[in-house]
Amino acid sequence: MAELIPFLLRDFRRGRISKNIVSNFLAPENSVSNSINVNFDEIIGSGKVRAGTTKLGETVSENNTPRGLAPFTGPGGNPNLLLAVFADDTSGSIYYYNTNWNLSDKTNLDKDEDNYFAVLGGSAFITNPEDGMFDSSNGNNWGTTNSIPSADVKPALVFRYKARLLAAGDPQYPDRVFFSSIVDPTLNPFITWDTDPTTGDWIDINPDDGGFVTGFSENSTFVLVFKNTGMYRLDSVSRTADPENIFNVGATKQKAITLCQGVTYYFSGLDIRRTNGGYPEQISRLGVQDFIDAIPLANWDDVCAGNDGLNVYFYIGDVTLNQGQDNQRTYERVALKFSPRDETWSTHSYADVIKFFASYVTFVQSS
Repeated sequence: MAELIPFLLRDFRRGRISKNIVSNFLAPENSVSNSINVNFDEIIGSGKVRAGTTKLGETVSENNTPRGLAPFTGPGGNPNLLLAVFADDTSGSIYYYNTNWNLSDKTNLDKDEDNYFAVLGGSAFITNPEDGMFDSSNGNNWGTTNSIPSADVKPALVFRYKARLLAAGDPQYPDRVFFSSIVDPTLNPFITWDTDPTTGDWIDINPDDGGFVTGFSENSTFVLVFKNTGMYRLDSVSRTADPENIFNVGATKQKAITLCQGVTYYFSGLDIRRTNGGYPEQISRLGVQDFIDAIPLANWDDVCAGNDGLNVYFYIGDVTLNQGQDNQRTYERVALKFSPRDETWSTHSYADVIKFFASYVTFVQSS
């Protein structure tokens, strides 16, 4: 009888390849069919247990729900804060972090709405479709000096693009992107908005596609506008701008979009894609499509994306693979990690639910 030569697995550089998508006969020898909490991009060819997480400061708001998270870095690195919104049973409040978490003077936000932030002209902006927009120069005191008057428009989204702000998601104008004046630090207010429904500063993004604006991203010299029905590109921002329809699959929400190393990554509901402003490439199929297919439709709005500067993360929550089969298995609090450097996927399971991702940079002054 012929003796079989032992096969040694020493190379895992391809990371996870879903056996539901790729036949066992075709799966690369240097891949794995499943893994949890193992990274394949840190040491080429080897698997390494992922790092843990560290709590930043004390608990922000005990037993309350996160409704927003973003960094706020002003001119010259001052202020350097994290901004967060947490909601109890009655309302949401803005908190800011420098060396510890502090409650700001904005404490009456709608408890059920997600909030999004942007930074321009040394001020932070926050908005949601129930309360409208507010701005602050220090994270503590909030007003409306540079914001869209809430009596006119209550956008769900605000986004900095070059030297102006974009806003969208008002329930009355689901296709409309409003844009501010170009920032002028010598004036007060330093930006203004014209929201007149006929002659104002706004652009309608293909009202005939039946969708609504869900998010923004910035690539190179243009801005990407996502709807739930497609992705559009604006090469300039003006009343006469003509949005270019790039692809007919959009993004679910702003928090499911992230920019890493100059490339935009987003969750469409059906898959995960990346784009540099052109045709978006599906990147999830080989590595993690089985996890994405298992996300319940009701949980699509909870998927959030972020990055650490080198890698991209998509938190997808609890999922059950192979439902109704002998190998059915449930994974809790799952985040899918993609390494652009190695084109590899890994799957993580965390102790806590993740609602938002945000970067926080600590500045160290050298002597």
